[in-house]
Amino acid sequence: MEGRSFLDESGDAPLWDLTIQYGEDGDRAFRGHRVIFISKSKSFANALQSEKSGKHKDVIRFFGDDSFALEQMFEYFYSCEYSYNKHPAMFEDISVAEIADKYDAAELRSHACRQMTKNFLVWAMKVKHDTATTNDFTEFIKKAYGVVVDIRIAS
Repeated sequence: MEGRSFLDESGDAPLWDLTIQYGEDGDRAFRGHRVIFISKSKSFANALQSEKSGKHKDVIRFFGDDSFALEQMFEYFYSCEYSYNKHPAMFEDISVAEIADKYDAAELRSHACRQMTKNFLVWAMKVKHDTATTNDFTEFIKKAYGVVVDIRIAS
């Protein structure tokens, strides 16, 4: 299984106690620590604390979520930041905010919204005003408005 872990690049991670399978077919995996996920997300806390503690290594399966946004969430849980692969980056911030909202990761949600604002302002200062830019702007406003309104209502 292809995936990411912040423990050991070789995939040999003797201290992990949680595996998250994700991707369209569950073909990706992330190995991490229950304590990190419990401390960063109310959804993970509810799911992992309600299980019997007799299991040594738990497996959680996510199918249908944006794989890249999940990876950014995992990265944030361990480093309090996440990386970008696409431009403009503000669209990735929207995906991260949506994942954070879905899994009740308040700290990540706040960070993603701050990053979204910052990245939007940087993008707006650099762009030329043409049709493609106008379309990007319109798409961003629609998506960002939905995320911010949903987050504020939920808070």
